[in-house]
Amino acid sequence: MKNYDARRVTERIRLAVLLLAVAACSVAESEPDASLELEVAAQDSRFDDPADLAGIRVEITGAGPTKVYQAPHVRGPGVPPFRVPDTGQVTVSTQIAQDDEIVVQGSLSWELLPGTRWFLQITRAQEPLDGYPRCDLGECPENTRIPCDDWYCRGAWRFAVREDAARVEHDSLWMVLYRVMPDECEDICWK
Repeated sequence: MKNYDARRVTERIRLAVLLLAVAACSVAESEPDASLELEVAAQDSRFDDPADLAGIRVEITGAGPTKVYQAPHVRGPGVPPFRVPDTGQVTVSTQIAQDDEIVVQGSLSWELLPGTRWFLQITRAQEPLDGYPRCDLGECPENTRIPCDDWYCRGAWRFAVREDAARVEHDSLWMVLYRVMPDECEDICWK
């Protein structure tokens, strides 16, 4: 009788181990969480200069609770990636103020996709740092999506700084959106 009980216990342990292994495999194969990473890049811009990026404000809606970031939040390592829903629409609105006046503002929205990693780069410059648009400097349209040359780039948006506040000719707020879908070569091909 004891030998029969020992076999039943052994079989139950084997079954439990098998179930745990199957559960571990299904967790390992599950779709990754969708995320959004925000980088405010300072090409030749400074976060402490009132005539530059010191007055930046970025607001993200539709990705869970509204998030608001200002110069102290985005300088240095920037905003770490955070989870976003797999579906819905996210909107990022950015503005730069100088002497309590908004000198440039822009907004873009896009549909979220399951398990997708999003990366938004914002900069104030004559041209964006990456994903250079297919247009000549000064010829790029404003307030509309401009196609990119980069594989993962979904588009670049240019918003002109008010002329009396511009530091250089064609001074602009650039928002460049990148997307990596699940199963793409993210670790090899992308940043």
